[in-house]
Amino acid sequence: MFHTDTPGARWLLSVLAACAIAAPGLLATACSADRETARDKQESGAAPLESARGSNAGKESNGAQRRGQDMPADPNAVSADAARAVGIENAVASINPASGGNAEGVVTFTRGEHDDSMLVSVAVDGLEPGRHGFHIHAVGDCSADDASSAGGHFNPDDTRHGGPQAQEHHVGDMGNVEADEDGNVKTTLTFDDLTLSGPASILGRAVIFHAGADDLQSQPSGAAGARVGCGVIRAPAQAQTDVSATERAQGVGVR
Repeated sequence: MFHTDTPGARWLLSVLAACAIAAPGLLATACSADRETARDKQESGAAPLESARGSNAGKESNGAQRRGQDMPADPNAVSADAARAVGIENAVASINPASGGNAEGVVTFTRGEHDDSMLVSVAVDGLEPGRHGFHIHAVGDCSADDASSAGGHFNPDDTRHGGPQAQEHHVGDMGNVEADEDGNVKTTLTFDDLTLSGPASILGRAVIFHAGADDLQSQPSGAAGARVGCGVIRAPAQAQTDVSATERAQGVGVR
């Protein structure tokens, strides 16, 4: 049996009482310290986590921007707008049949010795013997079977149709070429009002060959008949993909 009236018992009871009184404060302090430690750990760990998330988000954003960029299919390709802006020395149109015709070949445009002159080299076959009107049309689109998608003559000055030597004519009026008895045309002509740069550039427009001759008078386009060949005028890097192996073998193409 435990006796509380002895000196040792009284001392033990006093110690226990003191501990009982002090224990809640000690427990509260310990719990508070644990909570503070946990909070400190959480806060110290949160910053690197958020920083890492931010870093990853930045990487993902940069990656998305890179993926969203419009990369050209051919890194060497030159857009018509860029070529117009900087000015290039030559361009080429690969001619393909239209309206059931058989016209095929290449028309090359080369800047002349003077800034206001242009050499136009024509190497086309599959035409009927005789004269054929050929013009630069406003829209570089040969997708329609009859090449009507190329629109009308290129006419930035809004003038009347005429021959290339007439005082008044469209910029796109190049007159006629003559096919030999085999339907072939190989000639070089000089024009004074064609350019490969600036707002009146012919780049990105279309060259059209017609079934008949341009009479150089009838409005609005010279009554040259159906469109039998069409090709888009392209900057050299683009045009190289249009010129066939046969045409290159014949030595016709971009200079």
